[in-house]
Amino acid sequence: MTKDIFRVPLVAWHDYDVLRELIKDAPSTHHGWAELFRRRSREEGRRGHVVREMHVDPRKFAAHARFKGNPTNLSTLEHFLVETDPHSDQG
Repeated sequence: MTKDIFRVPLVAWHDYDVLRELIKDAPSTHHGWAELFRRRSREEGRRGHVVREMHVDPRKFAAHARFKGNPTNLSTLEHFLVETDPHSDQG
């Protein structure tokens, strides 16, 4: 049985303003972003899901979204993580 994977989008603090320009409903601070995904990671881990941290370059995310014709939002970011996960058979 394959376990569900929760991919945690890690964004460097110096790239966070770029990400916020792309994802308008992102928390107002990098600390808020980190806290949001820290809580979600704990919840997903408790559910028995694999938690995988993945670094996100906002510029690559934006280029990927443009190429696919998708908006830059959290849903598109989730798809981006799945498609770029080097350990995924869905990428």
